Amino acid sequence: MFFPLLAGKTKNFLSLILCLVMIFALVGCSSSAELDVAGSDPLQSDLKAETNQKNPELKLAEASPIVPKETQQQQVVIYRLTRDGRYLLPITRTVKIEGNPVEAALKELVEWEDEWSKPLLPEKIKLGKVEIQREIAVIDLVGDFSKLNIGADQEAKIVEGLTRTATQFPYARQALILLNGKAA
Repeated sequence: MFFPLLAGKTKNFLSLILCLVMIFALVGCSSSAELDVAGSDPLQSDLKAETNQKNPELKLAEASPIVPKETQQQQVVIYRLTRDGRYLLPITRTVKIEGNPVEAALKELVEWEDEWSKPLLPEKIKLGKVEIQREIAVIDLVGDFSKLNIGADQEAKIVEGLTRTATQFPYARQALILLNGKAA
C-alpha cells in the first residue's frame, strides 16, 4: 500500500479521504450549467407531453433565444453568389434587428443589392416565414418552384448560402428549408 509506516486505522482513513478527493475532483469538473442542454431535460419533455395531452390549449413555453425588445444593430455575415454564380461570397453587413436576428440576416441576404454579387434566390422565389425551433432555423421559401430551371449546382448553393447565413447564430445550429410550407 502507499503508507507502509502508518497504523491500520490511519491508513484506512487516508485511503478514504484520497478516494473522496478523487471522486469530488471528477464530479466537480463539470458544472450543472454545462450539462443542461436546451431541450434535453427528460422531465420537462415528459411534463410537456403530459400537459399537452390533458389540455391541448395549454402549452408549455418552448426554449427560445433571447430576442431584443428594442431595435439593435448587429454585424452579420450573409452569403451571396459571385456575379458569375460559381461561388458563395461571404459579406459582412450591419443590420437592424427587430426581433429575430436570423430573420433579419436572411432578409438582408435576400434584399440587399450591390455590384459585386448577385442575389442568392431566383426572382420568383421569396423569403417567407423564419422561425427558430429547438436550435433549428426553419426557413420557408415561397414561390413557384416548378418553373425554375437552375440546376442542382445552383440549388446546392442556395441551400448552402441560406444555411450558412442562418447558422452563424449560437441558437440556430441547423437549418430546415421548406418550400411553400412543406419539406422538400
